[in-house]
Amino acid sequence: MQDLTLPAARTERDQLAGRTDVLDKVGVLRTLPDDMNLTTPMVAEFYQIDADLVRYHVKSNRDEFDSDGYRVVVRAAFESEFGSLSNLDPKVRQVALFPRRAALRLGMLLRDSEVARRVRDMLLDVERADATVHFLIPKTLPEALRAYATEVEAHELTTARAEAAETSNRVLVSRIEKDAPLVAKAEAHTASITWIHRQDFAREVKQWGVGRGIVISHEHVYELLRRKKMMIAGDRSDRNQASSHAITAGWARNTKGTAENGHEYVTTRISPRGQDVAWKWITAHVEQFGTLAPQEVSA
Repeated sequence: MQDLTLPAARTERDQLAGRTDVLDKVGVLRTLPDDMNLTTPMVAEFYQIDADLVRYHVKSNRDEFDSDGYRVVVRAAFESEFGSLSNLDPKVRQVALFPRRAALRLGMLLRDSEVARRVRDMLLDVERADATVHFLIPKTLPEALRAYATEVEAHELTTARAEAAETSNRVLVSRIEKDAPLVAKAEAHTASITWIHRQDFAREVKQWGVGRGIVISHEHVYELLRRKKMMIAGDRSDRNQASSHAITAGWARNTKGTAENGHEYVTTRISPRGQDVAWKWITAHVEQFGTLAPQEVSA
């Protein structure tokens, strides 16, 4: 694969633009409440660069960003979709929106960003892993024996590396849980493997906060999940139940039941994947504000 930052690498960038999962593997991506779009300052924050550099690359490669869904909306349309931003300049009349694909494309274009370099390195690793391996059919018995020996050796090496990585990860998890106050289970790859009730999840987050001197209430957790559209908001009977977006994404589900007295109820449970996503939102919020108490959405 050629250098992704080169103008001639447009085809390669197009082919890799869908691997937005790489962004979450490299760092915590702060998004708007829909968990899909970012503003220019958010993109600049992720790549640790100046916002003007973001605008420069968009202007120089506008057709590429447009193909990823990049758009500029007037302030009224933005606030109608995402709400009012507390730190948005009153003079601003238009807001640029970057879907995750566009944010990833910027990482493939930036040269002077360590975060962008890590994004490209991971994309290269993904490309290598996805590459099709073509095997030659041995023509003689000695060739077949050599090929078999090579395959066995490669398998043993892969197994040894996997075991070493697992051991290393266990050590890392232990160290993170002890020493890094703002890293949660999802970041250390120790998330739950079972669906849990929303109250149990909130209780885990609350206990996590106690160990770090942070006062967290169930309502703090629910408000964040409502803002991120994992749970239903508003003054309505199904408040705090899993949203249709969360159900479609596989983050949560609602189960109806009937109590012995005939009263119908709904149980909301969060999936392992949903817990992983929620923990990332929680740690990012606490790292930025020092609390999980609701804050205004940043531009």
